[in-house]
Amino acid sequence: MRNPCLLRILFVGAVLAFVVAQRAVSADATTQPLDRDKIATMKPWQLRQEMDRVEQRFYALYNRLSTRDEFDIVCTMQPQPNSKLKHRSCRPRFLLKASNADAQAFLDGVLFSGANTGSASENQSVSPTSLQGGSAGSGQRGGNALLPQSEEAAHLDEYRQYMLGIINSSPDLMTLVRDREALGAAQRSQGAEW
Repeated sequence: MRNPCLLRILFVGAVLAFVVAQRAVSADATTQPLDRDKIATMKPWQLRQEMDRVEQRFYALYNRLSTRDEFDIVCTMQPQPNSKLKHRSCRPRFLLKASNADAQAFLDGVLFSGANTGSASENQSVSPTSLQGGSAGSGQRGGNALLPQSEEAAHLDEYRQYMLGIINSSPDLMTLVRDREALGAAQRSQGAEW
């Protein structure tokens, strides 16, 4: 049997959580630009930290304004080559899904096409064309899984136009873009000093 008092408490808690979340969103709704004089005095590590914060705020706001889930930005931590360190990699959801599908097709081509058994012995290297599952530049699915396909390229153009539309219609996103540009310029100007 359900307890009506418990249900009321849960309902009130959910309403309060919603109200608090809405206030947090509205409080962040007006993005103030960073002080350019302050940026000029930042140390390189402070610039990097501030860039990360600006990028996180940009992606969060962009994802909130975007009405198309496939165009949302997804950030993951990726290992750097030959290192235990990880870096943040942010890409649109549709590219992440396409990369996962291409990676699977690539592995299927390597594992099941005979590329790793018939064309090379255990002590020999495998040629790049055998890893691609076909000739270099064969634009077919399963052929060269590492090159973007024309359908994905068209989707990328659509994504760019969509993203620019959202950025240009949001003063807060424009402020974040300008802040990121100013931080990047400051970092480049200090590049010789590091």
